[in-house]
Amino acid sequence: MIESIVLINAPAKNSGGVLNELKKIKQVKEATALYGEIDVMARIIAEDLDELDVIIMDKIQNIPSVVTTRTHIIVNSMRWVR
Repeated sequence: MIESIVLINAPAKNSGGVLNELKKIKQVKEATALYGEIDVMARIIAEDLDELDVIIMDKIQNIPSVVTTRTHIIVNSMRWVR
């Protein structure tokens, strides 16, 4: 299992549309709009790197208003959740 955070940039006032499209991807477990340099953050859980590739490259990057993505894979052994 691979968990990652994907940071997404979109044109102004398009964050809501990106969030709606992310809801349709079952591996996206959480998504939120942000203030600042990054417009949307999504938390993804994939079975393996191949599945993560498909989610990011074929699904998220094909959302029309997505300009760029940056993916950060979580290091499970160095993590805690409250």
